[in-house]
Amino acid sequence: MGDTPPFSTVGDGPKGAVGMYDSYSYEQVVGALQGGFSNDPSAEVVDPNTLLRAGEDFGAAATALIAAGKSLQSSLATLLGTHDDPLWTGDAANEFAAVMDGILGWLADTVTRIGREYNVLMACSGKQLSDAQLAINKMAYDAVNAWTAAQPKPNHYQK
Repeated sequence: MGDTPPFSTVGDGPKGAVGMYDSYSYEQVVGALQGGFSNDPSAEVVDPNTLLRAGEDFGAAATALIAAGKSLQSSLATLLGTHDDPLWTGDAANEFAAVMDGILGWLADTVTRIGREYNVLMACSGKQLSDAQLAINKMAYDAVNAWTAAQPKPNHYQK
């Protein structure tokens, strides 16, 4: 069958997150959780806090875009005036207003994505990665303790 990429969906099992890694060895699971799929022996353990910080950064970006959108709306209203008392009229004003409406629509969509979706997904992913790392470390710890407990005890009274 040959080597397949780490995120391959080739095979008979379910696709997506559930069942996608059923064929992984313990070492591959540990590698994925602790250091990604890096073949670099000097690679550091993946820090789930980087995902949490990325989520916070997405939230901050959304806040900045909201402020930019409000500023654009205010500036547009000042430039074009009101329906009863327009400051700028004509085809150019209408075209400019249409372009600005498109930009404001894009801003609103982007804020929804990064402010309500991406930041939450990144934070959840960081939490899940942290939980998985703790679980895999506990499994290794428990395995070492079980192996140690199963070893024959030395008999100090034998000569």
